[in-house]
Amino acid sequence: MNQENNILNRYEKAGLKLLGFVDIGLPISQIRLKVLTRYEKPIPPIEEFVLKSIEAGLNTEKDISGFLGLELNIVRDALANLFNSQDIDLIATDFQQQKLKLTNQGQRTIKSTKMIIPEERSYKIYFDRLLTRPCTCNKTLLSWDRNLKDEGIILIEPLIAKSIEIDDLDRTKVSKILKEDPDIKMENRDLLYIKTIEWQDLIYQKATAIVYEKESQDNIDDIYAIDFFVGSRNRKEYTEQFEKITNLPRKRRIIKSIVDKISLDIPESLLAGESTFEENISLDSESIEEIPYPNYQSSSFFEKGRIHKTKRGETVRSKSEVIIADALASYNINYVYEKDLIINNQRKSPDFTIQYRGVTYYWEHLGMLNDSEYSYKWEKKKNWYRKNDILPYKEGVGKNGVLILSKDDYTNDSPYGSIDSQEIHQLIEEIFVKPH
Repeated sequence: MNQENNILNRYEKAGLKLLGFVDIGLPISQIRLKVLTRYEKPIPPIEEFVLKSIEAGLNTEKDISGFLGLELNIVRDALANLFNSQDIDLIATDFQQQKLKLTNQGQRTIKSTKMIIPEERSYKIYFDRLLTRPCTCNKTLLSWDRNLKDEGIILIEPLIAKSIEIDDLDRTKVSKILKEDPDIKMENRDLLYIKTIEWQDLIYQKATAIVYEKESQDNIDDIYAIDFFVGSRNRKEYTEQFEKITNLPRKRRIIKSIVDKISLDIPESLLAGESTFEENISLDSESIEEIPYPNYQSSSFFEKGRIHKTKRGETVRSKSEVIIADALASYNINYVYEKDLIINNQRKSPDFTIQYRGVTYYWEHLGMLNDSEYSYKWEKKKNWYRKNDILPYKEGVGKNGVLILSKDDYTNDSPYGSIDSQEIHQLIEEIFVKPH
């Protein structure tokens, strides 16, 4: 009983009365997309010879066949592949004949000896029907509505009732999700565009609603506050989205269905999990020291989403973070990945925390600055660092440490993000090596 009381205390909040817990299902659409992708492969020798023949000025299949000493049908097959990869094209002459020419893509292929191959493929992704965006899901928490209803779980209706359309899908976000999904293995492909939605189904993600009653409220529709947990993780974005609902009948319907099922029985996911309040959640100052912090080397929850391994053997969330971790290790600079930082009752998780010559450095890598929501959240976090006297390294040492920033590059040449390993090494040398 003492253990349960401790867990209940963990979810107490100042100014709110904890009423209890409710098992819910959050609406998720699983969608099968037909997309156009491209990938690189070494150019076959015959295609390479044909390309170089065109580069040398041969512009008919017969000329190329005679020059290379290959049968005409072999040259035609190679030309068909080169047309498909957009390495060659036809131009009309003054004599109304068509001649072969290299495209800009073909010129790049000759230099790199690699072909870029377009290909149609089908992939399944998930779309959050409350946050209205593509998402990743813990597949073990997904279930059909009939199964959840049998368990007495409250199903939250989608924010928008209509089916998902292509215009609802941000290609950059879809591409990132596909590349990071270990079950899809799309690392060597680029997503060019989404052609069609082949099918979609509405399913639900098991979650927990923690219901509070506000000690003071402006009106009768503002009595309750609700936190949403998926597994043992506090998903603050659901709470914020719920607060934004302006359709009062719909909001009252959701609240009533949840409040009617309130119980003080603590769900297993919260019993088993650590306290996982997201960053930016203020914690009661008297209870901060009592909250059990996760063991970052062993916590199964915090390992989720970490699919890339460093040379030290730890798992991180992106390939860019692998490059940074391995670069730090190559200079014998010790670091801790995603270590909690608490200042003024607020918790953050910098990507890397480094203690070096008596100074604490916090390294943040910005991997999605092309995403407006990500950029907005980063601006808030950056302001939090400065407000708490953690200064960018070029501005000196702040009272609480130094902030180091790196970022993925998003340009016309790298629309899906890239990182320059050499720049990371130069940054480490500039901050840690040359000054000493």
